[in-house]
Amino acid sequence: MYIVVRCQRVVRIFLPEVFAQKSIFTMAAGMISSYLVANMQTSLLFGIAFMTAIWYMRGPKNLPPGPMPLPIIGNLHLLAGKKNFQVFYRMFQKYGGICTVYLGRSRIILLTDINLIKETATKQADNFSDRFLPPLLAWTIGSEGSLFFQNGPVWKERRKFIMQALRNFGVGKKSLEYKINEEARCLMDVMTGIEGPFDPSEYTTLIIANVICNINFGRRFDYTDESFKTIVDKFRYLFGTASLTGFANTFPFLVRTPLYRQLTQTIQYMISYVGKEIKEHQDSLDEGDVRDIIDMYLLEIKRQQESGEEVIFKPEQAWRAIMEIFGGGTDTTTNTLLYGILLTALNTEVQDKVQEEIDRVIGPDRQPCCEDRTNMPYTDAVLMEIQRFRPVAVIAPPHGVFQDTQLAGYNIPKGIGNVQMCFKVVLLSWTS
Repeated sequence: MYIVVRCQRVVRIFLPEVFAQKSIFTMAAGMISSYLVANMQTSLLFGIAFMTAIWYMRGPKNLPPGPMPLPIIGNLHLLAGKKNFQVFYRMFQKYGGICTVYLGRSRIILLTDINLIKETATKQADNFSDRFLPPLLAWTIGSEGSLFFQNGPVWKERRKFIMQALRNFGVGKKSLEYKINEEARCLMDVMTGIEGPFDPSEYTTLIIANVICNINFGRRFDYTDESFKTIVDKFRYLFGTASLTGFANTFPFLVRTPLYRQLTQTIQYMISYVGKEIKEHQDSLDEGDVRDIIDMYLLEIKRQQESGEEVIFKPEQAWRAIMEIFGGGTDTTTNTLLYGILLTALNTEVQDKVQEEIDRVIGPDRQPCCEDRTNMPYTDAVLMEIQRFRPVAVIAPPHGVFQDTQLAGYNIPKGIGNVQMCFKVVLLSWTS
């Protein structure tokens, strides 16, 4: 439009008789404008393609094969509207057990071969054990205080402490049985009062979240507690939004725009909620009565301060570990239980055999315990088959590469993320 106006002014001044013939002038100006606009679009597209080609060619040589990336978005067009593991599985079928995937301008190495995954965890563990911080987290909460996204001696001490704290509160021990059985009884009481069909996902999430809350906060919540239901819903929203292949991770600057206002508000709500719990624990802390992990965390901070040691556990970072324990434990276990309900409902003959074994070994007068497992081989096999069919995590948390190395004859540059596809590994290792 600017070009057309300028042409009109020139013709009006120097060629008034031509300007009088408006139809001819308008036609000519339109043709010139269309030509210039078309050429501008072509030039822009050419420029983008040229810059992408330069970036692509200047990248590391001899990378694993993979689909050709498009300008700006990389391979996101292949993932849009589809399940990640289904797209990654098709990449495995085409490119083999190792391939390169572009998420925008970022590269990740996708590993789907069990032997290559073993090599990164054993022979090349030092090269592939770096922590990969997703861009979305880098733009929102960073890595300070994290159990999963940090490296170094401070992280090792923090992780060691949290693992010991979890064991102290029964994780991996028989003492956790009581909490689990208590929640199972509460769940049965709720389900018994429901008439007709219902969605078990809400109650399954709440029962698992309550077990984690017992460890983190020292108490369980009623299933009708609105604050409890809100915190669980927000965690589920975060897990659904913060996908490694999502737009927010590919273009993290979007989290500063209204498009992701709900995401940033949810994160702030979670931090505020856990911070409030920590403040209440600080006000009622009793060294003779350690109620939960928060108490242990606060007592460890106090011990370091009094001993004159370097304080590596900071009160302002405590929320991060609590959030990661809650989120990691709730999502994975809930998905396993839901798939267990689905698969046994679809295979009623298996359900009948499991019920028969439960009635014979446990009976109606007591709760199950870990010792029953050795006497229930069929039920144990069904549980393992459920976890084979649907692994705890379809795609393992990403790792980073400490230094330039090689894998399967390909160059793997320092800093690149690598993702392991558990679903495909478990499926093929079973069938082979």
